[in-house]
Amino acid sequence: MQLTRDNYHSTDANQQYMSVSQFKGWADCPARKRAELAGQWEDEDRTALLVGSYVDLALTGTPEELDAWTLAHGGDVFLKSGKAKKAPFVNADAMIAKARNDSLFMEYLTGEHQVILTGMLYDIEWRCMIDVLDIEANRYVDLKTTANMAEYTWSNVHRARVPFYEAFNYWMQLAVYKELIDYNYNVRPEAYIAALSKQEPPDIDIFVFANYDRFQEELACIGRVIDKVIAWKAGDVDAPACGRCAYCRSIKTASVVEAANLPPTPKNAYE
Repeated sequence: MQLTRDNYHSTDANQQYMSVSQFKGWADCPARKRAELAGQWEDEDRTALLVGSYVDLALTGTPEELDAWTLAHGGDVFLKSGKAKKAPFVNADAMIAKARNDSLFMEYLTGEHQVILTGMLYDIEWRCMIDVLDIEANRYVDLKTTANMAEYTWSNVHRARVPFYEAFNYWMQLAVYKELIDYNYNVRPEAYIAALSKQEPPDIDIFVFANYDRFQEELACIGRVIDKVIAWKAGDVDAPACGRCAYCRSIKTASVVEAANLPPTPKNAYE
């Protein structure tokens, strides 16, 4: 199929192509991802994704595209009165204003916007949509919104508090983007994240990702498990449940579980 902005997130596109977000979903909980692709599960908390899309379109899309998106998502953006915006989108407008008033930030958003690329990686078709691609300036930029850039975020993988781009492993996303850019253009430009925080007032910065070895490590990580992911997606083997996520809780039934045998609580633990 020919990918467009309208069908990029469609069921058919998800079935035909792998993406970084889909790969992460398979790695996190295969059972949940299979249920999502089958239309049997949708995460309830869509606000963060919608705010991100709103900011992306405001800064890298056309006014017509933003108006059409806002109209299509009016129930999510506006209060019941239909006039005032909900708090997350009022905050998003503050982020947009912050970005537009920062000349360096807007310079890094200059280029071709919402670039859809496809290519073969690990013998399967992958897709990506790059927020900003500027071949002449030798860079590609992903626009991100995050809760806080100054404070570290807890990561279950690292078992520690890490920067937001480590907590969500944006290195992997940028590594795959670099490979697909190379596949299509035969160039390997520098990777950047243009980030805005959801704080009041918003924080703003541009992060450069220039560690070649780290990119290779992320690609190797994908390579080690891609065969399992392909088998789960094809339905050739059972997709295991992680047992931790909302989907797993939704299908869980009660069982008798032995309580953990921890040391007694000190008497002054709550003083």
